[in-house]
Amino acid sequence: MVKIIANKELEVIKLENKVKFNIKKNKYTNFYNKIKNILGVKNNQFTIPARNFVGLNDLVKRISLSYKQANTLFQTLFMQIKDLKDNELSVSFLELNDIYFLEITENVFYFLLLKTDKIKKIENNSLEINEPIKKKDGMFFSPELEKQKSFPSQISFKSCYYSLAMITIHCLKKVTKKEINLSEHVESLVGTPLYWALERCLMKDDENRTLLYI
Repeated sequence: MVKIIANKELEVIKLENKVKFNIKKNKYTNFYNKIKNILGVKNNQFTIPARNFVGLNDLVKRISLSYKQANTLFQTLFMQIKDLKDNELSVSFLELNDIYFLEITENVFYFLLLKTDKIKKIENNSLEINEPIKKKDGMFFSPELEKQKSFPSQISFKSCYYSLAMITIHCLKKVTKKEINLSEHVESLVGTPLYWALERCLMKDDENRTLLYI
């Protein structure tokens, strides 16, 4: 038995061939309801058979994601981010350590954002950043977040769209943040739904970014 997450909102325990979730009473009910919806469960306490449960940061140290895995990563986080937006919430960026890979079988798996510490209220289409964010490996910032020098400041709620695309490319191609280039590193994806979704998220001007997968 290994306790993977233990905080006032969520407890996740990895057992042999299964993972036990305990969602506690908290202010992010809709966020956790979306996770339950993705996993097809209704109760706040549930156990799922799983042959692997690992943080995304540890996973990509060992492997590059396949197209199917990268596509699932994007789509699952897309659903969680969209649900946050529907509830007037968002995050300024994503971090590998906040995301977990839950593998049921070889062909059934999920990537889940399970931590809420970065969630902020959207006001006037913006998120307030109150202090400098200490940068470290595994964090993926948008251009506007990289430029923040004075605080408090406001950035677009779409900052995380850019971050989502960067993480997806990083996990697919195993390249560093500085090396990521859409045309170079995902050329093999041209014409696929994932390619166009990534392109929409990587617009330098945040007003032009769209979270859309078709």
